[in-house]
Amino acid sequence: PHSGWPIGRSDVDPWYPRAHELCEIGPFDYDPASFATAAAPVVDLKSERIQSYMSIRSAPTRFGTRYREDVEGATNVDTYVHATVTDIESDPSGQEVRRLHGSTIAGNRFSVKAKAVLLACGAVQNTRLLLVPETNGAGTAWGANEALGRYFMEHARGVCALLLSIDPKLSFELYRQRWPRLDAGNDPKGTGRCYFYLPEETQRREQLTNVGITIEDAPQRKVAYARRLPELIKAGDFGTEFWQSVGAMAADTDELAIRAYQKYWRRTFQYRKLAFRFFMEQIPEPDNRIQLSDEKDRFGVPGVSIRCHIGETERQSARRSAQILAEEIGRAGVG
Repeated sequence: PHSGWPIGRSDVDPWYPRAHELCEIGPFDYDPASFATAAAPVVDLKSERIQSYMSIRSAPTRFGTRYREDVEGATNVDTYVHATVTDIESDPSGQEVRRLHGSTIAGNRFSVKAKAVLLACGAVQNTRLLLVPETNGAGTAWGANEALGRYFMEHARGVCALLLSIDPKLSFELYRQRWPRLDAGNDPKGTGRCYFYLPEETQRREQLTNVGITIEDAPQRKVAYARRLPELIKAGDFGTEFWQSVGAMAADTDELAIRAYQKYWRRTFQYRKLAFRFFMEQIPEPDNRIQLSDEKDRFGVPGVSIRCHIGETERQSARRSAQILAEEIGRAGVG
């Protein structure tokens, strides 16, 4: 009921090439094949339900160092550092910013007036400035906006499933770590990591949020507890070690099943134990919000408290996405 976003992909696409240039991450190209190598290929499951996409990061570019000379030499830019904005003064309608008020750590107060003001403090700090009492006083447009601070969203993440890969030649390296993209001079232009994801059509059909899944090595547990447990039972020792062994067995039934199969049927096969790590978007929820706290910082500005609840829709999205990926990997005969 709260879905909808005023900015579409087509609105931001024209700005991406310039952003790539400034962030030094190479061309505006998110094709996984651009990062793939013989050692780290794209895993093509030949499925319409699961596809791959790249996440690209800057090296990173240190803007203060990389563009310092450009900023210092600009005739239309005045730069002030160690200056913290503490309040935004607006007209009663909230349609015009009259001036910004700020302070230095030493306590020197100042004000700035400009034709246009751009808040670029990040989602939390932008909201914080707009919520402080001096900012959202009676009559201002943002102070009266009930949605201000609501619909806070984070990327939930965690391990949602295990994969036993039975194809020793299959490489998930492109999905396990970040890989550099090199330019013609062999210099790194950002790093990329591949994700499995459900295309929009699949998301709509399954009623799921957007979930990306990477592959990582699963923790390898020793199965000595499986041999120790009968000894403890026989000795009547039901202390701490007994319950630790029971818990370990419950958490590692797949490893026990493989070992039992290999022992009693005297058949061995190579496999890799991997984990699905998900990276998921939340649904818009008004009760997930940024609010002011009672604590204040050194400048007298209230801090923030954040409520962010992961609901059943998100949990089901992670479970179902992992299930679909597992089904497609199984259908392809690699796990």
